[in-house]
Amino acid sequence: VDSLLRGELGGAGGADLVDCVAFLDGGGKAASSALRKWFEKLSSDEKGDNPGVLTIVDEDKGLPEESPPSVKLRCVAILNASKDGTKRALPSSFLSPLAAAGVPRKSVLRSVSAGGFIYLSGAFSNRPNVTDAIEAIENALLATGESGLNLTLNCLYFGADPASVTDYFRGFRAAFNEHAPPPPTRGEFSAVAAECRNCSSVLKCLAAICD
Repeated sequence: VDSLLRGELGGAGGADLVDCVAFLDGGGKAASSALRKWFEKLSSDEKGDNPGVLTIVDEDKGLPEESPPSVKLRCVAILNASKDGTKRALPSSFLSPLAAAGVPRKSVLRSVSAGGFIYLSGAFSNRPNVTDAIEAIENALLATGESGLNLTLNCLYFGADPASVTDYFRGFRAAFNEHAPPPPTRGEFSAVAAECRNCSSVLKCLAAICD
């Protein structure tokens, strides 16, 4: 990743990464932890600041325990954003709606501002309609002072139970179509939160910065 961005594309390397989703299969907590440390180091600037945001989901394809973990990355980079100052990490927001659900305090909603957009890491959910995750996302966007739920452009939903998608659609419609239109585009994936095994789903969104 670093050599591609730095060499062929003429950027500043991994520091230009603003957002990644990692599709992990196998390895458990150790693999998730190692992956996060690697990404935060790779995507930080020369001073070790302003890392990109990372969401880790587990596709759970049933690899044997002795098999090494595999990972696929889906990333967004803005060339030279780390050099010209257009990429900056925003204050982290603790996932207060999940405080009573056993989610570790270190599980935070991270965000990065770059290129006129706010990239958010995945918000964990324990409700079928994901209203807890949507609340966390709205709070994080409002806290930036630059965006809000009505400026959300795209959301990706990761859940392991296909039957829960109907409830997700209801929660999504109530939050975005009715409360904060216009609704963003969306995508749904079969996966679970690799860093919160007792969470039912993850919602990850991208929002615009208001003029």
